[in-house]
Amino acid sequence: MDSPWLLLLLGDSALPTGGFVASSGLEAFTSAFGFSQSEMPKVHVFMRSNMSAFAHAALPFVTQTFLAVSNGGMRESAADPTSNHDSSITHMHQNATDDSVDIVAQLDSSFDAMVASNQIAARASHAQGAAFVALLDRAFLGVSMGSLDDRKLRLAKDMRKRVRGGKSPGHLPICFALLCACLGVSLSDTQSLFLFHHTRSLVSAAVRLNIYGPYEGQRQMLLLGTHASHVLKQVRDRMDSIEMSMVQETAEKQSHVNEEDEYDQMMRVFKGPLYREVELAKRQSVQTGVMVELVQGLHDRLYSRLFNS
Repeated sequence: MDSPWLLLLLGDSALPTGGFVASSGLEAFTSAFGFSQSEMPKVHVFMRSNMSAFAHAALPFVTQTFLAVSNGGMRESAADPTSNHDSSITHMHQNATDDSVDIVAQLDSSFDAMVASNQIAARASHAQGAAFVALLDRAFLGVSMGSLDDRKLRLAKDMRKRVRGGKSPGHLPICFALLCACLGVSLSDTQSLFLFHHTRSLVSAAVRLNIYGPYEGQRQMLLLGTHASHVLKQVRDRMDSIEMSMVQETAEKQSHVNEEDEYDQMMRVFKGPLYREVELAKRQSVQTGVMVELVQGLHDRLYSRLFNS
Protein backbone atom coordinates (compact mmCIF):
# COMPACT_ATOMS: atom_id res chain seq x y z
CA MET A 1 0.00 0.00 0.00
CA ASP A 2 2.74 2.43 -0.99
CA SER A 3 0.38 5.28 -1.94
CA PRO A 4 0.57 9.08 -1.64
CA TRP A 5 -2.32 8.92 0.85
CA LEU A 6 -0.37 6.59 3.17
CA LEU A 7 2.76 8.76 2.93
CA LEU A 8 0.72 11.85 3.78
CA LEU A 9 -0.78 10.00 6.74
CA LEU A 10 2.62 8.91 8.06
CA GLY A 11 4.02 12.41 7.60
CA ASP A 12 1.11 14.07 9.40
CA SER A 13 2.07 16.03 12.51
CA ALA A 14 -1.05 14.63 14.23
CA LEU A 15 0.44 11.12 14.17
CA PRO A 16 0.49 10.03 17.86
CA THR A 17 4.15 9.06 18.11
CA GLY A 18 5.49 11.39 20.80
CA GLY A 19 8.10 12.99 18.58
CA PHE A 20 7.36 16.49 19.84
CA VAL A 21 8.53 15.72 23.38
CA ALA A 22 12.14 15.51 22.16
CA SER A 23 14.40 18.35 21.07
CA SER A 24 17.39 16.07 20.25
CA GLY A 25 19.77 18.29 22.18
CA LEU A 26 18.52 21.63 20.87
CA GLU A 27 17.23 22.75 24.28
CA ALA A 28 20.57 21.90 25.91
CA PHE A 29 22.42 23.66 23.08
CA THR A 30 20.53 26.93 23.47
CA SER A 31 20.75 26.80 27.30
CA ALA A 32 24.43 25.94 27.47
CA PHE A 33 25.68 28.41 24.88
CA GLY A 34 23.10 31.16 25.21
CA PHE A 35 21.00 32.51 22.40
CA SER A 36 20.15 35.81 20.80
CA GLN A 37 18.53 36.76 17.52
CA SER A 38 21.94 37.46 16.01
CA GLU A 39 22.94 33.84 16.70
CA MET A 40 20.13 32.22 14.74
CA PRO A 41 22.60 30.99 12.07
CA LYS A 42 24.29 28.92 14.80
CA VAL A 43 21.01 27.14 15.48
CA HIS A 44 20.68 26.34 11.79
CA VAL A 45 24.21 24.91 11.76
CA PHE A 46 23.42 22.83 14.85
CA MET A 47 20.31 21.44 13.17
CA ARG A 48 22.27 20.48 10.06
CA SER A 49 24.91 18.73 12.15
CA ASN A 50 22.22 17.04 14.22
CA MET A 51 20.43 15.73 11.13
CA SER A 52 23.65 14.39 9.67
CA ALA A 53 24.69 12.67 12.89
CA PHE A 54 21.25 11.16 13.39
CA ALA A 55 21.02 9.87 9.82
CA HIS A 56 24.50 8.30 9.77
CA ALA A 57 23.89 6.57 13.10
CA ALA A 58 20.28 5.41 12.73
CA LEU A 59 19.48 5.01 9.01
CA PRO A 60 21.58 1.83 8.61
CA PHE A 61 19.45 0.19 11.31
CA VAL A 62 16.26 1.49 9.66
CA THR A 63 17.40 0.06 6.32
CA GLN A 64 18.45 -3.37 7.57
CA THR A 65 15.32 -3.77 9.73
CA PHE A 66 13.16 -2.83 6.75
CA LEU A 67 14.91 -5.40 4.55
CA ALA A 68 14.66 -8.11 7.19
CA VAL A 69 10.92 -7.53 7.63
CA SER A 70 10.22 -7.18 3.90
CA ASN A 71 12.38 -10.06 2.66
CA GLY A 72 12.19 -12.47 5.55
CA GLY A 73 15.86 -12.21 6.47
CA MET A 74 19.07 -13.69 5.11
CA ARG A 75 21.35 -15.93 7.13
CA GLU A 76 24.77 -17.50 6.88
CA SER A 77 24.61 -21.02 8.27
CA ALA A 78 26.97 -21.37 11.21
CA ALA A 79 26.45 -25.09 11.62
CA ASP A 80 27.95 -26.01 8.26
CA PRO A 81 31.19 -24.14 7.58
CA THR A 82 31.70 -25.96 4.27
CA SER A 83 28.39 -24.81 2.80
CA ASN A 84 28.31 -22.45 -0.18
CA HIS A 85 28.10 -18.88 1.16
CA ASP A 86 27.96 -17.18 -2.24
CA SER A 87 24.19 -17.47 -2.22
CA SER A 88 23.91 -15.97 1.27
CA ILE A 89 23.69 -12.49 -0.20
CA THR A 90 20.49 -13.12 -2.14
CA HIS A 91 19.11 -16.41 -0.81
CA MET A 92 16.01 -16.17 1.37
CA HIS A 93 16.02 -18.65 4.22
CA GLN A 94 13.09 -21.06 4.13
CA ASN A 95 12.13 -20.42 7.76
CA ALA A 96 11.72 -16.70 7.07
CA THR A 97 9.45 -15.83 9.99
CA ASP A 98 11.79 -17.12 12.69
CA ASP A 99 14.77 -15.49 11.02
CA SER A 100 12.97 -12.14 10.79
CA VAL A 101 12.10 -12.20 14.48
CA ASP A 102 15.68 -13.00 15.47
CA ILE A 103 17.17 -10.44 13.11
CA VAL A 104 14.90 -7.61 14.26
CA ALA A 105 15.59 -8.48 17.90
CA GLN A 106 19.36 -8.51 17.31
CA LEU A 107 19.22 -5.23 15.42
CA ASP A 108 17.31 -3.70 18.33
CA SER A 109 19.87 -5.00 20.84
CA SER A 110 22.76 -3.76 18.69
CA PHE A 111 21.31 -0.27 18.44
CA ASP A 112 20.68 -0.31 22.19
CA ALA A 113 24.37 -1.07 22.76
CA MET A 114 25.36 1.73 20.39
CA VAL A 115 23.36 4.42 22.24
CA ALA A 116 24.09 3.07 25.73
CA SER A 117 26.62 5.85 26.38
CA ASN A 118 23.98 8.54 25.75
CA GLN A 119 21.16 7.89 28.20
CA ILE A 120 19.18 10.91 27.04
CA ALA A 121 19.13 9.78 23.41
CA ALA A 122 18.38 6.20 24.47
CA ARG A 123 15.46 7.35 26.60
CA ALA A 124 13.91 9.36 23.77
CA SER A 125 14.46 6.49 21.31
CA HIS A 126 12.74 4.04 23.69
CA ALA A 127 9.72 6.31 24.12
CA GLN A 128 9.26 7.06 20.42
CA GLY A 129 9.88 3.45 19.40
CA ALA A 130 7.20 2.23 21.81
CA ALA A 131 4.84 4.86 20.37
CA PHE A 132 5.33 3.53 16.81
CA VAL A 133 4.72 -0.05 17.98
CA ALA A 134 1.51 1.12 19.66
CA LEU A 135 0.50 3.00 16.51
CA LEU A 136 1.02 -0.09 14.36
CA ASP A 137 -0.89 -2.26 16.82
CA ARG A 138 -3.84 0.01 17.58
CA ALA A 139 -4.35 1.79 14.27
CA PHE A 140 -3.10 -0.33 11.39
CA LEU A 141 -2.97 -4.07 12.17
CA GLY A 142 -6.74 -4.42 11.94
CA VAL A 143 -6.90 -2.80 8.49
CA SER A 144 -6.96 -5.11 5.47
CA MET A 145 -3.89 -4.33 3.34
CA GLY A 146 -2.24 -6.44 0.67
CA SER A 147 1.22 -5.61 2.01
CA LEU A 148 0.45 -6.99 5.49
CA ASP A 149 0.71 -10.76 4.97
CA ASP A 150 0.57 -13.40 7.69
CA ARG A 151 4.34 -13.44 8.19
CA LYS A 152 4.55 -9.68 8.76
CA LEU A 153 1.49 -9.79 10.99
CA ARG A 154 3.07 -12.44 13.21
CA LEU A 155 6.33 -10.51 13.28
CA ALA A 156 4.56 -7.26 14.28
CA LYS A 157 2.66 -8.99 17.07
CA ASP A 158 5.82 -10.71 18.32
CA MET A 159 7.69 -7.39 18.39
CA ARG A 160 4.79 -5.79 20.26
CA LYS A 161 4.97 -8.51 22.92
CA ARG A 162 8.75 -8.18 23.20
CA VAL A 163 8.64 -4.40 23.65
CA ARG A 164 5.74 -4.47 26.10
CA GLY A 165 7.32 -7.30 28.06
CA GLY A 166 10.69 -5.58 28.27
CA LYS A 167 12.42 -8.36 26.32
CA SER A 168 13.40 -5.97 23.52
CA PRO A 169 14.40 -2.28 23.89
CA GLY A 170 12.05 -1.14 21.12
CA HIS A 171 14.21 1.65 19.72
CA LEU A 172 12.88 4.22 17.26
CA PRO A 173 14.81 3.14 14.10
CA ILE A 174 13.75 -0.49 14.52
CA CYS A 175 10.08 0.18 15.29
CA PHE A 176 9.72 2.85 12.59
CA ALA A 177 11.15 0.50 9.95
CA LEU A 178 8.90 -2.31 11.18
CA LEU A 179 5.82 -0.12 10.78
CA CYS A 180 6.75 1.10 7.30
CA ALA A 181 7.68 -2.39 6.06
CA CYS A 182 4.40 -3.83 7.36
CA LEU A 183 2.42 -1.08 5.63
CA GLY A 184 4.22 -1.59 2.32
CA VAL A 185 6.05 1.74 2.18
CA SER A 186 9.09 1.63 -0.12
CA LEU A 187 12.59 1.62 1.37
CA SER A 188 13.44 5.00 -0.18
CA ASP A 189 10.28 6.61 1.22
CA THR A 190 10.91 4.98 4.62
CA GLN A 191 14.38 6.50 4.81
CA SER A 192 13.09 9.92 3.74
CA LEU A 193 10.17 9.81 6.17
CA PHE A 194 12.47 8.85 9.03
CA LEU A 195 14.72 11.85 8.49
CA PHE A 196 11.70 14.10 7.88
CA HIS A 197 10.22 13.14 11.26
CA HIS A 198 13.49 13.95 13.00
CA THR A 199 13.88 17.29 11.21
CA ARG A 200 10.30 18.30 11.96
CA SER A 201 10.83 17.51 15.65
CA LEU A 202 13.92 19.73 15.69
CA VAL A 203 12.13 22.66 14.05
CA SER A 204 9.06 22.19 16.25
CA ALA A 205 11.31 22.30 19.32
CA ALA A 206 12.88 25.53 18.04
CA VAL A 207 9.43 27.09 17.64
CA ARG A 208 8.34 26.08 21.14
CA LEU A 209 11.62 27.34 22.59
CA ASN A 210 10.80 30.70 20.96
CA ILE A 211 13.90 30.55 18.76
CA TYR A 212 11.79 30.64 15.60
CA GLY A 213 8.29 31.91 14.98
CA PRO A 214 5.83 29.63 13.17
CA TYR A 215 6.51 31.19 9.78
CA GLU A 216 10.29 31.10 10.22
CA GLY A 217 9.93 27.48 11.32
CA GLN A 218 8.32 26.55 8.01
CA ARG A 219 11.02 28.48 6.15
CA GLN A 220 13.69 26.50 8.00
CA MET A 221 11.95 23.22 7.16
CA LEU A 222 12.11 24.18 3.49
CA LEU A 223 15.79 25.15 3.73
CA LEU A 224 16.68 21.96 5.62
CA GLY A 225 15.00 19.86 2.92
CA THR A 226 17.96 20.42 0.59
CA HIS A 227 20.37 19.37 3.32
CA ALA A 228 18.23 16.30 4.05
CA SER A 229 18.51 15.17 0.42
CA HIS A 230 22.28 15.62 0.56
CA VAL A 231 22.55 13.65 3.81
CA LEU A 232 20.38 10.84 2.47
CA LYS A 233 22.62 10.52 -0.57
CA GLN A 234 25.73 10.47 1.63
CA VAL A 235 24.33 7.76 3.88
CA ARG A 236 23.07 5.63 0.98
CA ASP A 237 26.42 5.85 -0.83
CA ARG A 238 28.25 4.87 2.36
CA MET A 239 25.93 1.93 2.98
CA ASP A 240 26.32 0.70 -0.61
CA SER A 241 30.11 0.96 -0.39
CA ILE A 242 30.28 -0.99 2.87
CA GLU A 243 27.89 -3.63 1.56
CA MET A 244 30.03 -4.09 -1.52
CA SER A 245 33.16 -4.51 0.60
CA MET A 246 31.31 -7.06 2.72
CA VAL A 247 30.37 -9.02 -0.40
CA GLN A 248 34.04 -9.11 -1.42
CA GLU A 249 35.02 -10.14 2.09
CA THR A 250 32.48 -12.98 2.01
CA ALA A 251 33.89 -14.19 -1.30
CA GLU A 252 37.41 -14.20 0.13
CA LYS A 253 36.25 -16.16 3.17
CA GLN A 254 34.59 -18.70 0.88
CA SER A 255 37.90 -19.31 -0.91
CA HIS A 256 39.50 -20.23 2.41
CA VAL A 257 36.55 -22.00 4.04
CA ASN A 258 38.06 -25.45 3.52
CA GLU A 259 41.23 -24.39 5.30
CA GLU A 260 39.51 -23.80 8.65
CA ASP A 261 40.92 -25.80 11.51
CA GLU A 262 38.81 -27.63 14.09
CA TYR A 263 38.83 -24.66 16.49
CA ASP A 264 37.51 -22.24 13.83
CA GLN A 265 34.70 -24.63 12.94
CA MET A 266 33.77 -25.05 16.60
CA MET A 267 33.66 -21.26 17.09
CA ARG A 268 31.40 -20.78 14.07
CA VAL A 269 28.93 -23.25 15.57
CA PHE A 270 29.22 -21.69 19.03
CA LYS A 271 28.42 -18.19 17.78
CA GLY A 272 25.15 -19.35 16.23
CA PRO A 273 23.45 -17.77 13.20
CA LEU A 274 25.46 -14.98 11.60
CA TYR A 275 22.91 -12.50 10.35
CA ARG A 276 24.10 -10.40 7.47
CA GLU A 277 21.66 -7.56 8.23
CA VAL A 278 22.96 -7.18 11.78
CA GLU A 279 26.60 -7.19 10.71
CA LEU A 280 25.89 -4.68 7.94
CA ALA A 281 24.07 -2.29 10.28
CA LYS A 282 26.97 -2.39 12.75
CA ARG A 283 29.48 -1.60 10.03
CA GLN A 284 27.39 1.06 8.30
CA SER A 285 26.39 2.99 11.42
CA VAL A 286 28.81 5.74 12.40
CA GLN A 287 28.86 8.76 14.70
CA THR A 288 29.64 11.94 12.75
CA GLY A 289 28.58 14.53 15.34
CA VAL A 290 30.45 13.99 18.57
CA MET A 291 29.75 17.52 19.78
CA VAL A 292 26.03 17.05 19.10
CA GLU A 293 26.04 13.96 21.31
CA LEU A 294 28.03 15.69 24.05
CA VAL A 295 25.64 18.66 24.08
CA GLN A 296 22.66 16.33 24.26
CA GLY A 297 24.27 14.66 27.28
CA LEU A 298 23.93 17.96 29.16
CA HIS A 299 20.15 17.88 28.96
CA ASP A 300 19.49 16.31 32.37
CA ARG A 301 21.76 18.91 34.00
CA LEU A 302 19.50 21.79 32.94
CA TYR A 303 17.80 23.59 35.80
CA SER A 304 14.45 23.61 34.01
CA ARG A 305 13.46 21.57 30.98
CA LEU A 306 10.64 21.67 28.48
CA PHE A 307 11.61 18.50 26.60
CA ASN A 308 12.77 15.05 27.69
CA SER A 309 15.83 15.05 25.42
